[in-house]
Amino acid sequence: MKSHQLLWLMPFVFCACGKKNPDQPKPAVFTFTTSYDSVLRCYANSPYVFSFGVNVLSGDIGTNRVNFEVKGLPSDITVDVASQSVGYIMGGSFKFTIGNMPVGFDTVGFVISSAATGSQTHKLIFDVQKPIDYSPLLAGTYIHCFDFCQPDSFFYYSSVVTTVTDTPYLVRISNIKNLGAGKIVRALISKVVTIPVQTIGAYTIWGSGTFFKDTGNYYQMIINDTLAKGVDTQRCTIHTVH
Repeated sequence: MKSHQLLWLMPFVFCACGKKNPDQPKPAVFTFTTSYDSVLRCYANSPYVFSFGVNVLSGDIGTNRVNFEVKGLPSDITVDVASQSVGYIMGGSFKFTIGNMPVGFDTVGFVISSAATGSQTHKLIFDVQKPIDYSPLLAGTYIHCFDFCQPDSFFYYSSVVTTVTDTPYLVRISNIKNLGAGKIVRALISKVVTIPVQTIGAYTIWGSGTFFKDTGNYYQMIINDTLAKGVDTQRCTIHTVH
């Protein structure tokens, strides 16, 4: 008798195990917001890193990844990767390279999409700023200047760098290559140093380079230049050092 009772109970047990619990909650619908600065204040001929964050309001971003894409870039702006998919990291970034763009504004598309919420296109505004005028940082007397000219020539001298009143970016550099205190070279200082083509005495000179902080409050410049006199041309590296 007992064995027959067990046989009747077994199907009931199996059927009960296969039923779903009506009280089990359904997965939450995935929703989110994105935070970022839509105005990108940048400079020509410079990199710019644009970062954004994702805030999950409900659901699971791991199973509902969010896609971000940049569209409609002008020819003077490039990006390392144009699209990316974001999960539990909850954010990302695009690295732009700004080319030789004029001061002003340009707008591109920023597309945010997911399978759960669909796609929306927003705007990013590139606000290209005027270059920073670094010329006042470089004004001073430099007593340890030297030029190295290919293949093996060195010139040692002192030089004075002065700014020009009411003319941003412009400095005057005296005595380059020990040509004399009265021989003045004009250079433009923004993020780089540029010597436009110009004549000093019997020579024509031009070049470009960089500047950086040396020690304390002092800066130095390193400029690759070309110095021409008739058919004679020298290619040198100017080191303007305090």
